[in-house]
Parts: sequence; C-alpha cells; structure tokens
Amino acid sequence: MTNENLKLYIVLNANGALWERYQAQDAEWVREYIREHLPPKQARFLDKRLQVRGLPSRSLPADMKKRLRDMPPKQLVVALTADDRVRDTIREVLSFIRSGKPGGVFAGAGADLPFAGAEHWCPGQASGSVFSDRSAAEQLLGVPYVKDQIRLRRTGARGSHVNVVIVDQGLDSIRLGNAYADGWQVGDSIPGAPGNGPENRYGGHGMLVARNILSIAPDAKLFDLPMLPARIGKIQDFFLNRADAAYRAMLDGIRRFKDREIFPGPWVVVNAWAIF
Repeated sequence: MTNENLKLYIVLNANGALWERYQAQDAEWVREYIREHLPPKQARFLDKRLQVRGLPSRSLPADMKKRLRDMPPKQLVVALTADDRVRDTIREVLSFIRSGKPGGVFAGAGADLPFAGAEHWCPGQASGSVFSDRSAAEQLLGVPYVKDQIRLRRTGARGSHVNVVIVDQGLDSIRLGNAYADGWQVGDSIPGAPGNGPENRYGGHGMLVARNILSIAPDAKLFDLPMLPARIGKIQDFFLNRADAAYRAMLDGIRRFKDREIFPGPWVVVNAWAIF
C-alpha cells in the first residue's frame, strides 16, 4: 500500500514582509512562516512533511497594479501538500486555525479539493428540449418587460452604474468595447484576453453570458474573473485553492474600487459555470 499526499490550503492575513516574500515566490520562507505560528508540537512534527505547492494570490485588478503596488492584499492563499502519515496532525492544524486562537495570523484553512465535471444539459447535444427555447426562458425571467422599459427609455432600466463580475472562461475586452471595465488575473489567465482556439471561436461561454447580460442591461459594466480553462475537460487540473484565491482577490479589488468611488453602484457576481 502506498502513501498518498494530502492536499490542503491555508489562508494567511497579509503583512508587508509576508507579501514581499510571497511575491518573490519564496515558498520555503512562507512554509516556515506558517510553522512558526503553529503550536510547537505540531510545528516540529510537520518539519519537512509539509510543503508549499502553490502561491496563487498574486493578482490585482489589471489596470490598478501600478497604483496599488505598495498596498498588499488583505489575505493570501497558500496551497500545501503533506504526507498521508501525518493525517492526524493535519487535522489538528486545521482545527487550531479554525479555532481563532492563532492571534490574527491565519484567516482560514481547508482541504484542497479538485474541481470536477458533472452531468449537465447542453442544447447542442440534448435529445429533447428540456428547457424549451430562449424565448420561453426570457418569458420566465421577465425579460420582455425589461426590454420594453429600455425601448421606452425608462430611467434606470439600462443597468447604468451596475457592475457585473463574470466568473467563467474569460471575456474579450475588444469585442465588448466600452462595456468592459476591468478584471483580475487568475493563474496564467489574463482578464479581457480569452485563449484562442476552435473552442473559443465564438468567444467562449463567458462571452455568451456577457452578451445575455448586455441584451437586457446595455449600460452595465463588466468585469472578468477568468477562472476556468478554455476547454472544460481540463477542469480536473484545478483545485479549490485557485477559486479561493481568485474570489479573495476579486472581493479585495471590489472593496478598493468602492473606497475610491471608481465604479460606484451595486456589484453582481455571476457564477454561470457552477455553484461555488
């Protein structure tokens, strides 16, 4: 019987020294920082048995990096791996972090679960019209009423000053023009620049969502959180730490936008790809 590595992630409250090392991808320093703030018994037992495998919290809103260079994120996600033989100690570590006793060092922790595919309905492959058609869906959502309000130029009907974050395969800033506002880099995925390839010849699923939004809220501002791969079959390569880091970066960015009144108005997060 072989031992398998455990995958977990820990969320740290950021400070200047930690952010500097994190940006430099100094995994060993970050690992020791975590161990230093664990109970002595757990820290000793995990020596060399706990390794950093990813530092995903490196993204700021795309056009704000220069302005916010000296302002670290509030929280940083660290993806870790540990030998299965220290399972009980890892359980104690997670309980310790969640207890709130560490004195502000840790913000959270959990098992680093992989993303997975699921049964889904696709209109291009379904044998029957399970959800009828687009017109019927719009009737259920009250879209004709909204479009009538837009046509009649009713105040507030066009989505003005409404900010919408689309969590999906990425948006195309060129196709969206003035509707595109900003976004957050997720791993190697650059906001506003979806990957090329036959699977994205129509812009991908994220652009489909964007077009639906703009059809009923043409003045809304769209923000990109490109968390998913261009080919959904590669979803198993992603783990929960990626999503956690992406969402924390997004929420931190929204807070900063609101503090500076750069994008006033309400914020809406669209999770059309799955429930998270």
